[in-house]
Amino acid sequence: MKRFTIALAIVATLMISSTVQAAVPGTADAEYNSNTGEITVSANDVVNWYVGSDSSSLTGDAAANIPAGGGLLTDNDNFVGESAISAFSYADVNIGAVAPPCLDEGDLSVNWNSSLGSSLESADVTYTPLAIYDFVTGEISITTFGGGVVNWYVESASSGLTGSAPAGIPAGGGLLTDNDTRIGESAFAPFSYSVELGAVAATYLPEGDLTINWNYNLGDSTQSSVVKIIPEPTTFALAALGLCSVVAARRRRLV
Repeated sequence: MKRFTIALAIVATLMISSTVQAAVPGTADAEYNSNTGEITVSANDVVNWYVGSDSSSLTGDAAANIPAGGGLLTDNDNFVGESAISAFSYADVNIGAVAPPCLDEGDLSVNWNSSLGSSLESADVTYTPLAIYDFVTGEISITTFGGGVVNWYVESASSGLTGSAPAGIPAGGGLLTDNDTRIGESAFAPFSYSVELGAVAATYLPEGDLTINWNYNLGDSTQSSVVKIIPEPTTFALAALGLCSVVAARRRRLV
């Protein structure tokens, strides 16, 4: 326990003392929330940016959430973005749940022109860690994408975790947390994996009880998202209601 506490203190010190790199002018970047489908965009002195989906999975519902950079909006199932005659900037703008959750890594890209006539540049969209909770079985799975994270943990507001995660959590080179409130892992260097944690949560926890939290790098602010729930509670409720109706109809016929 003493070694665990000291190591956590070292991680916290490094995170406080590190500095986050400033945005590079003439670039754009985007982050996709794998759990909710939300996309966050930063445009740093560009005349054009757009996020493209290889699978044509965008909703076409982003326009009202994009700040006016003085330009033309693109918003359909293939692309969402903005173009202008003169350069514009904005940072960390959430344009809404304009894609479905759980898209394959690499499906989304962010593209931009730094000036009129410049070559189109492109980069992969950053995917947040994905946490999926099966509220019928209590099972949780975790996927950290791309360059990975230095820290992730699932937190339960109702202390609904079991504190009995399997020893099979891959070693990201870090420290494990496993109690009724949190389960996760921290490390000094980024790591990535996809892992089934098993039934580490109570069943039928309400929406919003579980959150996934993470840091991409030492010094980054901790980010947070609701956990993706399967099956969808509304879908499950409708299915259960339909089953009850079938059972009731059969009973009436037997009477």
